[in-house]
Amino acid sequence: MSASRQAALASAGLVLTAALWGSMIPTIKIMLAVWDAYSVSALRFVIAAVILWGALLYVEKGKPLALDARHWKLGSMIAVFATFYTLGIAYSDLVTAALLSALGPFVTALLAWTIYREAPPKGFLVAIPFAVAGGVLASQGEGIGGGFGFRGGEIFLIICQMGWSTYTLTSQRWLKGVSQLRLTATTMIVAALLLTLFAALAMIAGVVPPLRLDPDPDALIALLWIGIFATTVGVYFWNRGVRALGAPMTSLYLNLIPVFAIAFGLMLDEKPTGLQMLGGVMVIGAVLQMQVRRLREHQGS
Repeated sequence: MSASRQAALASAGLVLTAALWGSMIPTIKIMLAVWDAYSVSALRFVIAAVILWGALLYVEKGKPLALDARHWKLGSMIAVFATFYTLGIAYSDLVTAALLSALGPFVTALLAWTIYREAPPKGFLVAIPFAVAGGVLASQGEGIGGGFGFRGGEIFLIICQMGWSTYTLTSQRWLKGVSQLRLTATTMIVAALLLTLFAALAMIAGVVPPLRLDPDPDALIALLWIGIFATTVGVYFWNRGVRALGAPMTSLYLNLIPVFAIAFGLMLDEKPTGLQMLGGVMVIGAVLQMQVRRLREHQGS
């Protein structure tokens, strides 16, 4: 398969991931009405781990998981991300949570340069201000979650960005040569184990109530959606995108999350404002110009 075709397929997978992750913020809010933040994180990753483990057993028959220190470190990065992400959503406005996803490219580019001295791809510095500004505009208004505001959970969302960016940067280097299915499955299984331990300890310590086993239908549907699609499918295509495009460029797709959040708002009869529409156009334009530059480089090589 040609490099340009691989890049195009990776981009399509990342757009799908952004759409699925755009649905997570309002969906997690539904789950938090029934379960605590620790349980929500554990439940969705347990579902994802079971699905990915089954897929790995089917595709790579007879091969053991062979978890080592690298998998446990990477899984702990995911666990940190998942815990603080859910806590951030629990204690912040929906719009603010969507807006802060626009910080992803900044965090990833900064960590890539700090840890690995990895220079950003051509056009990245041009795309960043447009993508972030578009993400900010796309998150404005009363359409999703009741408006913009700071409620204390924003620091958790920033911490979770650091955990996810570190996982994104290191997983492809530490597990180079393995399939994306194995990389995703092994690290997610470790994350599920750690998140389950966190939730159990929180319950034992009395920080959160015991797990409710009688959820209402909306919460159960939300859990299945997040566990099967947003977590399992989303993380798999994210890892494929990172391998094909690199972490800094892949992180730009995080700026599409507010755009898709608005789309989900439309499904709930929430109308976007003119600023939100303008923001969506800016985000899509920023990502597209990066892709055009990349395709031209491949065609010229």
